[in-house]
Amino acid sequence: MNTETAEITVTARHVQLTESIRDYAKRKLESINLEFPKVIQAHVILDVQKFLQRCEVVVRCTKHIRLQAVHASNDMYASIDLCVNKLARQMRKCKTRVQRHRPRSRRPALERHPHWGELISP
Repeated sequence: MNTETAEITVTARHVQLTESIRDYAKRKLESINLEFPKVIQAHVILDVQKFLQRCEVVVRCTKHIRLQAVHASNDMYASIDLCVNKLARQMRKCKTRVQRHRPRSRRPALERHPHWGELISP
């Protein structure tokens, strides 16, 4: 993640946020090395619900792209790891969608239909 302009915020709910957890979450997000989509803001929400340690990451990117990943497990560090992995997968998927996009061909519909046999020339 390009962190020169990205603002990373870590918030805790129902749990005391320690510096080690805050630094770990920021390091994991910074380890994502994708240039597209360009990240504007990242918000990490750490929550404890009874015995589940829950991590949620919401990322705002350029071109109005918003990505969100949620994971819950028994360990907060594992939740952060798996949540960041989900987010990286979503970012790669978004990038390949943009790269694969090709404009429609300019040929008439009759010429490009595969079931109509030979092409009819005008």
